[in-house]
Amino acid sequence: MGAGHIHAYEPVFYRLLERNLRLNNVINATVHPYGVWIEEDVYGVARQVSGTGLTVGDIKIRTKPIGDAIVDVVKMDCEGCEWALLTLTCQEIRRAEEYAIEIHGPEPPLVKKLERCGYIPMRVATVAPLVSLWHFKT
Repeated sequence: MGAGHIHAYEPVFYRLLERNLRLNNVINATVHPYGVWIEEDVYGVARQVSGTGLTVGDIKIRTKPIGDAIVDVVKMDCEGCEWALLTLTCQEIRRAEEYAIEIHGPEPPLVKKLERCGYIPMRVATVAPLVSLWHFKT
């Protein structure tokens, strides 16, 4: 879709992501084999059919600070890591022109934070109870 370069953060299924990129001849992407969160750390998560990362388990994942992943456009489907945006300043958040975020849990805190930072929110879909898709653009 015209992206100059894509940075994909995938702490569990990164080898599958790398393979998929190769199979589809995507050469303008870098896969980072860790997740994003409030700080650099290591967490134990459970592998599940959907929602891997939402419960404690034996799979160890490394995380990096979410601020390091903010670029021009941010797509977040990260099983809860979107809440780390609440720890950033508006100046840090505004490094991206737009966000596409799957919100797990109550929407108001994240929607209000991005509104305060100058974004116009648009609910795209409700996926399940307490799971919704949002688009934010300046």
